[in-house]
Amino acid sequence: MVLMFVLVLQSSQLLALAAEETTELAYDDGTVDEGWRARVGADMAVRFSPPFEQTSILALKYYIHSRPTSFSAVIFDSDRKVILEKPATATSAEWLTVDVSNEKVVVKGEFYAAMKTTVTNGTYLGTDYTNPHGRSFWVTTQGAWTAYKDDPSDNGRDADFMIRAVVQTAVQPQTTITNLQYPTQAVELQNGVTQVTVTFDVGYSGLPSGGYLVFGPTKRSTGSATSTPDPCMPLGEEHKNEATCVTVPSSSSGTESASFILTFNSTGQYALAVSAVIEDASFNILSRTESDYTISVVEKPFLEAYGLYIAAGVAALVVVIVAVLLMMRRRGGRAAAPAPVTIPPAAPIPTAAPVGPTVAPPPTPALPGKFCINCGASILATTKFCRECGSQQPVPSPPDVLGTKFCKVCAAKIPSDSKFCEKCGAELT
Repeated sequence: MVLMFVLVLQSSQLLALAAEETTELAYDDGTVDEGWRARVGADMAVRFSPPFEQTSILALKYYIHSRPTSFSAVIFDSDRKVILEKPATATSAEWLTVDVSNEKVVVKGEFYAAMKTTVTNGTYLGTDYTNPHGRSFWVTTQGAWTAYKDDPSDNGRDADFMIRAVVQTAVQPQTTITNLQYPTQAVELQNGVTQVTVTFDVGYSGLPSGGYLVFGPTKRSTGSATSTPDPCMPLGEEHKNEATCVTVPSSSSGTESASFILTFNSTGQYALAVSAVIEDASFNILSRTESDYTISVVEKPFLEAYGLYIAAGVAALVVVIVAVLLMMRRRGGRAAAPAPVTIPPAAPIPTAAPVGPTVAPPPTPALPGKFCINCGASILATTKFCRECGSQQPVPSPPDVLGTKFCKVCAAKIPSDSKFCEKCGAELT
């Protein structure tokens, strides 16, 4: 590290000035003894221990020893993480005040204020050798911290960099939870699972610059449920990129709305809670509020859960049975045709003995019949189409009416030259 200095001998003492509610923290005696500058990108820092539990930083003061020019005013938290870097420009060799009140920087515990060199041949910062307090540090461009007295550039001497901080007690961060909405009646499992939505509003105030507002569901020891988003507690740096759990509001106070879904896979009484937390830039918890609630999960009644499925099953069974019966009936009607029934010839009509030579005319013979070749229905022998099924029937050749006569006794048709009936044996004269 290349360091340049100008030696100026003066006296020093610890200074702490109070003005109403603000305090100026200082460890130099107000008289410059020397001037130092750091390489471009490196810092000269002082550690401050404010008398407040939480401190609001209003301004930083730098004693410009020589070569006034541009630099950056930097604030580190107690873990040496940068929480503010603000450009500044010095125009003369005197105290320069950099106002950071609008940045709303709030810290818990100690913090560091520093001058970062941003240009070549940058500004020389005043240094006090009288009664040093071991609070000044060199910070390299790689972020390595070395106490002033441990740096070999000044032959092991200690000194106080002339940087001061104007602070006041910070507004105590607070959070509130209102309008918590969740099912107050028992919810029922459907197919072994159910989901509920929980909403609430988060009021907050005193949020520090660079701080985080964290809110969401918190798991409890009784019951087991998963949520979307996942529970946001315990808190820590791992949550800073989880937008569903963490927000960085643009103002130090306001209201945020939260909504998440809980999923339950079993019945029971679930004791749950929602939380709202304010953290500083180092993820230290500044304020925490919780609100408890209970959700009851029960089984859905059997008929209500499965009645629709049962009804659908019964209906399907009835349809199958009806279809089978109709099929059986149709097949039974087209089974083997019934055996043909022979129609006996009409019984002979007895006639009275002839009186005189007049012979009575033979009776009209009965019309012969047959059966349908398709469905077996009884039809006339001369029928061309079945009256039952409409099937076409074979038509017999017309009978030979020449050279025939009828028996006077049984009316059988016989050749005209027959002397006796071929059917009944009666003598024909």
